[in-house]
Amino acid sequence: MGKILGRVAAVAAVVFLGYMLITGQVSIAWEKIIIYIIFIGGISIAAEILSRKQKKQDEKFWGEHQSDAPSFDTTDSLRATDMERTGAADSILYATDAGVPGRISDQGVVRAPAIIRGIVTFLLAFIWGMVLCVLMLAAMDGAFEDPENYGAFGILSAMPVLFTVGYFWLANNLFCEVYYTPQGVIVKRNRPQRQYRWSEIGRCTRYGYLHVFHDLEDKRLFITNSSYEGFDGLYDMYSRTHGSMV
Repeated sequence: MGKILGRVAAVAAVVFLGYMLITGQVSIAWEKIIIYIIFIGGISIAAEILSRKQKKQDEKFWGEHQSDAPSFDTTDSLRATDMERTGAADSILYATDAGVPGRISDQGVVRAPAIIRGIVTFLLAFIWGMVLCVLMLAAMDGAFEDPENYGAFGILSAMPVLFTVGYFWLANNLFCEVYYTPQGVIVKRNRPQRQYRWSEIGRCTRYGYLHVFHDLEDKRLFITNSSYEGFDGLYDMYSRTHGSMV
């Protein structure tokens, strides 16, 4: 995804430069193109790094959980009821036939696209770099010697701090990674991962594309987005284990 967007951005940059050259706005064009390349290049690099990191993480995770057989948790009464209704043979076929077109795998991962996380990560690094450069230039110019500038520099310094707080909130909520298996889900955040069996998960509330999963005491467990790749598999497993509760 990141590579495709990078190529599209490169073509758009060439077209834009050609237009500016034809209309005689060369000086403006170069300034915009340089900024354009910095942003697109930085976002593409950040997305590529995240994609490789996610690939290694997935290989390690599934390597550690490859012994988890695609069996169903018969201790969960709701799941057992669902199996009785649909038929055990069909349930087993569903779990093991993930490679057949039209079948949804019984295990996978739900996460935000790497390009989205790449944009947010790049913006965080860009804002920190910009603010630090401004403060460094201001210090070299002696701006800190004037007490009247303290308020402005304080507000400027607060910008990357607030953005960092927002970044970690996104990482721990909307950008959390949810691995699902027939046994349950494992939620990976910046903080230590949490594991929940299907029998520990209660209702799911929807707010547009957002889906909030709760425990049996109605406390929030994790949030995910129905537009993320892998969500269909997660929600299908949730539906099968909770039957009429969905």
